[in-house]
Amino acid sequence: MPRDLLLMRAGKSRKIRDGDRSVRELKDEGKRGAQKMGIWLCERGLHNVQVLSSPRPDAKVSAEKLLKAAGASAERITVDARLAKADVNQGLNLLAEANNTTGPVLCVGHKRCIDNLADHIVDQPTALGAGDLLHLRIPDGWSALFRGAGEMIEHVTPQDLPDGFPYPDISWAERRERPAYYYSQSAVLPFRRIQGRLEILIITSSKQNHWVLPKGIHEPGLTAADSAAKEALEEAGIRGRVDTVSIGRFHQEKWGAECSVDVFPMEITEILPPEEWVENHRGRCWVSVETAVVRLRNRDLAEIVARFGATSSVGP
Repeated sequence: MPRDLLLMRAGKSRKIRDGDRSVRELKDEGKRGAQKMGIWLCERGLHNVQVLSSPRPDAKVSAEKLLKAAGASAERITVDARLAKADVNQGLNLLAEANNTTGPVLCVGHKRCIDNLADHIVDQPTALGAGDLLHLRIPDGWSALFRGAGEMIEHVTPQDLPDGFPYPDISWAERRERPAYYYSQSAVLPFRRIQGRLEILIITSSKQNHWVLPKGIHEPGLTAADSAAKEALEEAGIRGRVDTVSIGRFHQEKWGAECSVDVFPMEITEILPPEEWVENHRGRCWVSVETAVVRLRNRDLAEIVARFGATSSVGP
């Protein structure tokens, strides 16, 4: 039975380390292109895909952005260094191993690796641009991929795909600036008890111009509470016990539309030192419930914090 093979070149990127071309960071244009490819996979019914990626940052992030836009978890990615090599035989060996699985396979790698694989399998020059994807069809028994064994179905470029992303899912005509999952977010309300007094940890925004709670996009594959805990670690450098039940929801304008944000209390058990805190350019500050209510810009969020303070039993 024929199977689908997808070969994708990492999206547009920039060097992040002088003299090392292998360490590259995906540009925003590269991120949007990978997300467009995720929607394209959904439209073709190919989103239930096994993903193999080069370990280099631009390829791995391309694979992550694609999968999340398709509504899947980035945990599905298998990293393999052979996709960072130009040796076609190493790539063919990797595909031979993937033959033991069912369903489509997507390989995300770099120019020479992906071009060499594609040229061998379809026996014709392909020359993928940054972020391009080839859809190939391989006959049954593709553990031995001889030259010309595959059929070219489509060569897809991000520039040829529609701008914007369908919302709230693939079947709707409304389009937004970001993939649909961006507009569902979650936040933690970090707290501690000091001598019978409830204190809230607030942090500065990414631009450091107002106070917020740690929050972020609800990551596909995670619960809203677990996703909020992940953001708390990155944005505030904190760990703790997160309640699995939301205590409220507020809304925030972003990316040309409205995001909904569910809030989960988190009793802090660990505060990382600045050198271990990913976003240590932010400020963080312990305040009373009353002070938090005054400092938080979003009034609906401030009301949620006020209710939490009024109903929480702080104990001795």
